[in-house]
Amino acid sequence: MQNSEGYKIYHCHTVYDFRSKSNKEEFLCKMRERDLLGSFYCVRIERDGDVVGQSRVVRLWNKPSQALVTFAFLGRGGKQYELLLADFDRRPQVERKKVKLKNRERGVGMVFELRSPRGELNSGGPVLDWRGL
Repeated sequence: MQNSEGYKIYHCHTVYDFRSKSNKEEFLCKMRERDLLGSFYCVRIERDGDVVGQSRVVRLWNKPSQALVTFAFLGRGGKQYELLLADFDRRPQVERKKVKLKNRERGVGMVFELRSPRGELNSGGPVLDWRGL
């Protein structure tokens, strides 16, 4: 396959068009074989002190068959991140619009700076309490 400039493309990413957010979330749940717990719009995401994403949606997933809860997002340069919530301290630091998760082994971790539309921290659905996971 070639692009419009004649360069070979060795892998393709299909683009899907969904008519509603609920259709998109249903599709993601079926493809990932997981339950979507919540999604948050983050203005900035840091990992170990480095900015790895800006203006991104972070999704919290539950895979009941393996008792896993993960959070996932697409970072800079298209890099996909999916991290086990169990690897982080169960008591996050919450400061205004920032949620800081400390990695249990390395001590450093993730910082999510959230935008709060209409006074809520998440982008839709019920408000999710990070401490309850």
